[in-house]
Amino acid sequence: MDSNYLRIVLGDCLTEGLAEVAQHRPVDPIEYLAYWLYKYRDNLDLDRKSQLEVKQLDIETQAALKEKATQEQLQEELLEIQQAYEKKLKLDVANLELEKQQLQILAALDTLKEKQERVLQELDKQTSEHAIMASASSLVPPEWFGEPELETVEEKDELNVAVEVQNEDTLPTEEESKHAEEPIEEAEEKS
Repeated sequence: MDSNYLRIVLGDCLTEGLAEVAQHRPVDPIEYLAYWLYKYRDNLDLDRKSQLEVKQLDIETQAALKEKATQEQLQEELLEIQQAYEKKLKLDVANLELEKQQLQILAALDTLKEKQERVLQELDKQTSEHAIMASASSLVPPEWFGEPELETVEEKDELNVAVEVQNEDTLPTEEESKHAEEPIEEAEEKS
């Protein structure tokens, strides 16, 4: 028989089982050894199973650590994205505010242009009026400044004019009134 094969496959198991039988000295040593071998086999299976579970647990722990690291990285990236989004929103708000200010400035410039155009139109009117006045004043002799001083003539009704004409006919002339005044003055001097 092949004693090496038996020593490799059953050596430790049989040696321990026989040592147990010798130590406990059961009534039926074959049955005791048979149960002990079944139990030994169950213990080996449980050890293998527990080792597999430990390995599986290590693999799952490593996977969980990797998942946790991935989640942390995703959280950091999400935080960076949120911060970038908030910065973008702030920039958008700032851009909108700048555009609003630019529109206000443009509106103010438009109103200033309109006012400037009105002022220019008024200046054009004034310069054209001055040009007309200058051309009109060039027809007037140079010694006249401003409006000429003319005598004012009162308008009279036709009836008043007729009455005045009649009064003038009845009134003495200047020579007549001087001659008439001389005797009056002489009389006053004598008295």
